[in-house]
Amino acid sequence: MQSIGDLTPPAQRRRIEWGQNLAQLMQTHSKTGMTHKELVHRLEQEGVSVSRQAVSLWLRGVNAPRPDVQVAIGRIFRRPVHLIFSVKDVA
Repeated sequence: MQSIGDLTPPAQRRRIEWGQNLAQLMQTHSKTGMTHKELVHRLEQEGVSVSRQAVSLWLRGVNAPRPDVQVAIGRIFRRPVHLIFSVKDVA
Protein backbone atom coordinates (compact mmCIF):
# COMPACT_ATOMS: atom_id res chain seq x y z
CA MET A 1 0.00 0.00 0.00
CA GLN A 2 1.29 3.48 -0.88
CA SER A 3 1.52 6.30 1.63
CA ILE A 4 0.22 9.78 0.82
CA GLY A 5 3.81 10.93 0.19
CA ASP A 6 4.15 8.27 -2.49
CA LEU A 7 1.18 9.76 -4.35
CA THR A 8 2.62 13.26 -4.40
CA PRO A 9 4.30 14.06 -7.72
CA PRO A 10 8.07 14.69 -7.52
CA ALA A 11 7.75 18.33 -8.59
CA GLN A 12 5.25 18.97 -5.79
CA ARG A 13 7.47 17.24 -3.23
CA ARG A 14 10.36 19.44 -4.39
CA ARG A 15 8.27 22.59 -3.91
CA ILE A 16 7.22 21.39 -0.46
CA GLU A 17 10.88 20.80 0.49
CA TRP A 18 11.81 24.26 -0.79
CA GLY A 19 8.98 25.77 1.25
CA GLN A 20 10.20 23.99 4.36
CA ASN A 21 13.76 25.23 3.74
CA LEU A 22 12.54 28.80 3.31
CA ALA A 23 10.31 28.59 6.40
CA GLN A 24 13.26 27.38 8.46
CA LEU A 25 15.45 30.23 7.22
CA MET A 26 12.74 32.76 8.01
CA GLN A 27 12.20 31.27 11.47
CA THR A 28 15.88 31.33 12.40
CA HIS A 29 16.66 34.69 10.76
CA SER A 30 16.49 36.61 14.04
CA LYS A 31 15.28 36.12 17.58
CA THR A 32 11.72 36.78 16.44
CA GLY A 33 11.96 35.30 12.96
CA MET A 34 11.03 36.95 9.67
CA THR A 35 7.41 37.53 8.70
CA HIS A 36 5.95 37.26 5.21
CA LYS A 37 5.73 41.05 5.14
CA GLU A 38 9.39 41.45 6.09
CA LEU A 39 10.48 39.01 3.37
CA VAL A 40 8.40 40.90 0.80
CA HIS A 41 10.05 44.15 1.93
CA ARG A 42 13.56 42.66 1.73
CA LEU A 43 12.81 41.28 -1.74
CA GLU A 44 11.66 44.74 -2.82
CA GLN A 45 15.00 46.09 -1.60
CA GLU A 46 16.62 43.50 -3.88
CA GLY A 47 14.56 44.80 -6.80
CA VAL A 48 12.02 41.96 -6.82
CA SER A 49 8.29 42.57 -6.46
CA VAL A 50 6.20 39.79 -4.91
CA SER A 51 3.09 39.64 -2.73
CA ARG A 52 2.65 38.20 0.75
CA GLN A 53 0.29 35.71 -0.85
CA ALA A 54 3.10 34.53 -3.16
CA VAL A 55 5.35 33.97 -0.13
CA SER A 56 2.56 32.01 1.55
CA LEU A 57 2.17 29.80 -1.53
CA TRP A 58 5.94 29.14 -1.60
CA LEU A 59 5.96 28.17 2.07
CA ARG A 60 3.09 25.73 1.53
CA GLY A 61 4.75 24.19 -1.52
CA VAL A 62 1.95 25.21 -3.87
CA ASN A 63 4.22 27.37 -6.05
CA ALA A 64 7.94 27.94 -6.33
CA PRO A 65 9.69 31.28 -6.64
CA ARG A 66 11.02 32.23 -10.07
CA PRO A 67 14.78 31.73 -10.53
CA ASP A 68 15.48 35.47 -10.17
CA VAL A 69 13.54 35.49 -6.91
CA GLN A 70 15.46 32.42 -5.71
CA VAL A 71 18.72 34.30 -6.29
CA ALA A 72 17.41 37.31 -4.33
CA ILE A 73 16.32 35.02 -1.47
CA GLY A 74 19.80 33.51 -1.41
CA ARG A 75 21.30 37.00 -1.10
CA ILE A 76 18.91 37.97 1.69
CA PHE A 77 19.74 34.93 3.79
CA ARG A 78 23.37 34.76 2.67
CA ARG A 79 23.00 31.17 1.59
CA PRO A 80 23.87 29.50 -1.71
CA VAL A 81 20.71 29.17 -3.78
CA HIS A 82 21.40 25.51 -4.48
CA LEU A 83 21.20 24.76 -0.75
CA ILE A 84 17.83 26.46 -0.32
CA PHE A 85 16.31 25.37 -3.62
CA SER A 86 17.88 21.99 -4.15
CA VAL A 87 17.25 20.29 -7.48
CA LYS A 88 18.10 16.81 -6.22
CA ASP A 89 15.77 14.05 -7.25
CA VAL A 90 13.09 13.56 -4.61
CA ALA A 91 11.45 10.59 -6.33
